[in-house]
Amino acid sequence: MKNNNKSNIITVRGVSIEASNALKICSKRDNKTQGQWLDYVILNAAKTASTKKKDIAKPEDVSDIIQKMYDKISDFQKMSDKIDELSDRVNKPWYKRIV
Repeated sequence: MKNNNKSNIITVRGVSIEASNALKICSKRDNKTQGQWLDYVILNAAKTASTKKKDIAKPEDVSDIIQKMYDKISDFQKMSDKIDELSDRVNKPWYKRIV
């Protein structure tokens, strides 16, 4: 990255006091200006983020998830059938419910 020795003045709003204090401490520790230190940290973070391997779902993972969903649907269907059965029983006259 070229440095033309010209400072671009920017204002960043919404930075917490803790982050601002950390910037001051870290830039002094590394003998850099705050701008130089921020440049380094931001560009390194961007480089790392863009080169990270993206996790892609494997077919077997998707199959497992689909099977679990199917099992849940099956459980819900059993519960629904049981609720229908109980509802039918409750809606009968009392003398038919005894038997």
